Amino acid sequence: MRKLLLAHPEVQVVGEASRVDAALKLAELRQPDVVFLDVQLRGETGFDFLARASFPLPRIIFVTAHDRYAAEAFRVEAVDYLLKPVEPEHLAQALRKAARRSGGFAGTEIAHPAALQSLGLTAREAEVLFWVAHGKSNPEIAAILSNSPGTVKKQVQSILDRLGVESRVSAALVAGRVLGIARDSG
Repeated sequence: MRKLLLAHPEVQVVGEASRVDAALKLAELRQPDVVFLDVQLRGETGFDFLARASFPLPRIIFVTAHDRYAAEAFRVEAVDYLLKPVEPEHLAQALRKAARRSGGFAGTEIAHPAALQSLGLTAREAEVLFWVAHGKSNPEIAAILSNSPGTVKKQVQSILDRLGVESRVSAALVAGRVLGIARDSG
């Protein structure tokens, strides 16, 4: 991560920790704007870090090889969930999202996929559209939702049909308005 972050001069790495206790001390002392958090931290988890923090939490971006925890990460209001190996463009997108989030966790209402059911979507379609709106590809969505890419492709087409739009970008824009997130225009 440190190497990937070198491409972002606006980011200053203020510390690293491999254990929850050390990460908590470091985060409380340094008060970072964003914490890149792995799911597995030497016998504990990134979720333990979140549960044990006794200070206002910064914005959290999970960076992990474990795709099965993505839904839980967003339930605890993570800004993004990056799968290793991290693609530079996905990191750049996550940093832009983190920069747009003004209040971190304390008192901030965070978008949730269920809000998209108001568009006439099923719960699963709402989840798929949530991830489309967050810039995830069909294979990434399939991994997050424990589905096949083919099934996700069919679900995306169903979403496009229900919304009366012709592209993923148009669907993401509709979702963005409901979720209160903005899509990058470039």
